[in-house]
Amino acid sequence: MNSRILPLIGLACLLLLPASCTTRKKVERHKSAETLRPGSGPAATTRKVTKPTPPSVGSNESMYVVDIQNQQNRPIARAKVMILTQRPEEAYMATPRQKTIAWNYRTPLHGRAMAKLEADGLPKFLWVGGEGFDAFLVDIPNASPNLDFRKIITVEIKTIVHLVVEDAQGMRVANGLITLKPNREGPAPRRSSGNLRTTRRTDDSGEVKFTRNPGEYTLIASKENGSCRLTQVFHVREGGGVTTIRLPATTPK
Repeated sequence: MNSRILPLIGLACLLLLPASCTTRKKVERHKSAETLRPGSGPAATTRKVTKPTPPSVGSNESMYVVDIQNQQNRPIARAKVMILTQRPEEAYMATPRQKTIAWNYRTPLHGRAMAKLEADGLPKFLWVGGEGFDAFLVDIPNASPNLDFRKIITVEIKTIVHLVVEDAQGMRVANGLITLKPNREGPAPRRSSGNLRTTRRTDDSGEVKFTRNPGEYTLIASKENGSCRLTQVFHVREGGGVTTIRLPATTPK
């Protein structure tokens, strides 16, 4: 056989080998913070991450850079961070009004949030919250020219209590009144209006979520008009989970 043909035959044989016989290096793809464990709240990042470098600040710009971390100095993914133009009222502390939001962000794995705003000289308010947190405000300077504000914020991730409320027939109770208050009040880790509310309403699907530390609580649930009231001891445990609450047909005497 012609010696020139042999290399060509060998090359053809290699090309015909099944793909499973070849070894390829697996490409690791890291999901964004929003796609990690869908439906869960904020979480600390355990692997090493690189924080982005803040861009330069223009003469008519204000830069706010905050790093959200836990007590072990680990970055927090999925924390909600907003810069507001007005201090929220008590009723809007958990969810600020849309018209007051100048900037809105959810932290990725590195836990850093960077906002560049127009230097209008007006007051700004840094809001941190979302599921797993008691919403609170952080003092920040006015949006002045060439401002380069940086701050590390340490937060405590709490258990997310997810309740599904049903009536005596097993139908979901929309707009129901749900109170989840601790049996023993402890010292608040941070002074904020978000720590004071213990009562919420269920959504159209009869569901409601609370952020609580593990412990013993009193649960009070009723329909929208206060009827069919249920009062019981409720234990919040690490990890949370979904709990179904069944209301009585009538309020016990």
